[in-house]
Amino acid sequence: MSQSRMSPPLRHSGSFLAAFLIALACACACAAALVAFAPAKALAYDSSTATAHDARAVSEGSALTRVIVTPSLVTVTDPNLQPILTVTTNVLPADEIVTYQWQYYSEPDLSLPSEWTPHDDGNGKTFTLPAFPEYDDSRYRCVVTATRNGDTKTIISAEVLVTLAPTAPHDLYADGIEESKATLHWTQDTPPPPVMGDNTAYEVEWRLQGGSTWEKANSVKDEAGAYDARFSGTSFSLSNLNVSTIYEWRVRAMSSDGSVASDWSDISLFVTSAQSGLKKAVVTPILLRYDTEAGGDATFTVQTDAPSSETSSHPLTYQWQWKPQGEENWRGVAGDSNFAANDAVLTVYESFASTKVAHGSSYRCIVSTDNGEATSSTAELMHCMAEPVDLDTSITSANAATLSWTDTNDYDGTYTLQYRKVPVATLNASARATSFATTPTVDGGWTTKEGIRRDPSGTTTFLLNGLDFDATYEWQVAFVSNVGGIAGNWVAGKPFQTQPGPTLKNLAVSSITSTTAKLVWTCDAQVKGTFTVEHRAKGTNAWTVVKGLTAPELPLSGLSPVTEYEWRVSHVMADGSVSETASGPNFTTLASGSGSGLGGGGADGDAAASMLASTGDSTPITALATTVLLAFATLAACVVRRTSRRRS
Repeated sequence: MSQSRMSPPLRHSGSFLAAFLIALACACACAAALVAFAPAKALAYDSSTATAHDARAVSEGSALTRVIVTPSLVTVTDPNLQPILTVTTNVLPADEIVTYQWQYYSEPDLSLPSEWTPHDDGNGKTFTLPAFPEYDDSRYRCVVTATRNGDTKTIISAEVLVTLAPTAPHDLYADGIEESKATLHWTQDTPPPPVMGDNTAYEVEWRLQGGSTWEKANSVKDEAGAYDARFSGTSFSLSNLNVSTIYEWRVRAMSSDGSVASDWSDISLFVTSAQSGLKKAVVTPILLRYDTEAGGDATFTVQTDAPSSETSSHPLTYQWQWKPQGEENWRGVAGDSNFAANDAVLTVYESFASTKVAHGSSYRCIVSTDNGEATSSTAELMHCMAEPVDLDTSITSANAATLSWTDTNDYDGTYTLQYRKVPVATLNASARATSFATTPTVDGGWTTKEGIRRDPSGTTTFLLNGLDFDATYEWQVAFVSNVGGIAGNWVAGKPFQTQPGPTLKNLAVSSITSTTAKLVWTCDAQVKGTFTVEHRAKGTNAWTVVKGLTAPELPLSGLSPVTEYEWRVSHVMADGSVSETASGPNFTTLASGSGSGLGGGGADGDAAASMLASTGDSTPITALATTVLLAFATLAACVVRRTSRRRS
């Protein structure tokens, strides 16, 4: 029996048609894949990618971005002391050429303009300040220029205010006291700068004991005819005082023009003479600061309002008393080998004054005569506190630092810590192509932490939280005695810099439907925290805020179909510090009834699905057409093959 066979042309044409349809389907599939793949890579958005890419694009040029000078504020009282300023920058490549130019603000003459003048010796990372010619303020800054592969950037640091101020006067006392006048005296230890000579000025203030308003002891009229509170010399006479009245007074030293001044001295007392009889008495100094390292005897003096004209006929008798800190009962000094009472003067011997028992002790004198008696005001002896040493810093996170220090004090007390952020000069990114400089305002204000408990071991540590990311801080610490609240000198620690804050990366969207989507990201935070996500329909004002997320993802629901959304995320630490906000890629929800997006499994699939939904282009149609064509090609091949067999 003969068999019927398909003719060769027909068989070839069927094979050709099947091959053509399969090739066409493959081409469409490839095109769809390319269209879907390219935007999918864009949607898996990394907020740091653009910055990193820009940085790589300009990495061949200068990398200078910021300049810091420390210390940011300098005050000294010794004219021979020459502090050192240090400039630091961000980390620069090894082949970057950097130059430094230190400048000072010159004020040559009132009739000439002030200007910044380069200093002859200022061309390195550090700059030793020149000796001070007089009490005054000076301003310094550093101009940093960096060049790499022909690209040059210049940043001018923040200004540093440098002040030479006199020390506070001490050993205040009054004599020549009468019913309405008195002469005040004090000691000034630190010698003035050479050009000052004996022209250091002083300012005296006085008030009634316990008063709230100080009056200035004016002595010199200025050019306008008004009284000027400044004068020279270490004594001053007051007049027009009230009879038998106790006064408080204090003094400070200053420059001849009054622009720079010392701290105020401790307050002292005196009492004016009565017209007759004995009514009042005061002991000075009110506060005797005893230096245990210097040693020596301590001395108190009592002064009364008894008229000098009556003391010969009505002699005064003196009964000195003292009591340790914390006791209520007074003890007489008579017969006590720790003291020597010589009428109006009490001497506390060094052998006792240097002991812990003497620290915080109180003293008074009961003065008597045959026509009256007066119990004096109370004075105190306080030891000077030793300064902390071995100040150190260890960075524990981007927003915290552990500070430590040791001391040799053997007293009960606490520490007071002060810290402040150093001003940073940065380069404006929009001016990258040209030299650009900024000079931020110097913030001299300190943030203070009081009551830091002293570790009995002598080494105290303190965790300082709530700091800014990637910032430089200055800090200083002082010991405060529990007795009398007397604080020691401030001691500065070495400036420290916090680490950069957490970075949010790999922001992406997946599993998009008409009403839902899933937001994901990664974070390199060293300290665990939470995330805050904000999202809204594009073009609207109000953000929907979701706080307290512990995982780097957020499923969204209740979205509107065919709507474009924008979103952003930030990292929040336990102390409330917040990272920079990172924005994720926009996405568009699907139409109602269209099902879920193409993503769902791997990251590429999620990203592709997200992009298909967010771009609003024809990619879904292309994918659908590809599927139909593949099915049609397969069906056609089967038909041709079956027909071929039947005819054969």
